[in-house]
Amino acid sequence: MRKRSSEFMTDYVTNQFPIVKFKEMIFAYLNIVELFQVMLNDKDYYIRITPTYELRTSSGKLPTNSKIESFVIKKYDNKVKMEDCVLQYPMAFNELNEEERQVFLKTFVERKKDIEIIEELRIHSVKLNTIRKSAIVRFSIKLGFDKYVKNF
Repeated sequence: MRKRSSEFMTDYVTNQFPIVKFKEMIFAYLNIVELFQVMLNDKDYYIRITPTYELRTSSGKLPTNSKIESFVIKKYDNKVKMEDCVLQYPMAFNELNEEERQVFLKTFVERKKDIEIIEELRIHSVKLNTIRKSAIVRFSIKLGFDKYVKNF
């Protein structure tokens, strides 16, 4: 069996994917995961849309529904979907190797600039780009973003 010469995907492989779109999708996905975590942790938390079409979060009592059964079933269905979405994040993150995880966290979670990442990890900018592209592709493929990239 032949051993891989690198732990990262090559530029030839990563350039086959829409890295810029995947990057946008990852930022959007992480925002959704953060929102779902807050919603799942707070019973009185809900989202409302302002007249200018902005999403705002509010706390307080949700309005009650006269059809309790349909309300409970609908809420349960959404909660299950939210939990599934939140659970997919660590599964995809664990697919990355150690260096990819570090670069992924600093890029997408901490939102640091390249120069800060280079200084902290003490790597060259070319290697940073290789690691980041590899992490983006692995994470995106694990979550199935390649199926929805045309719709994003």
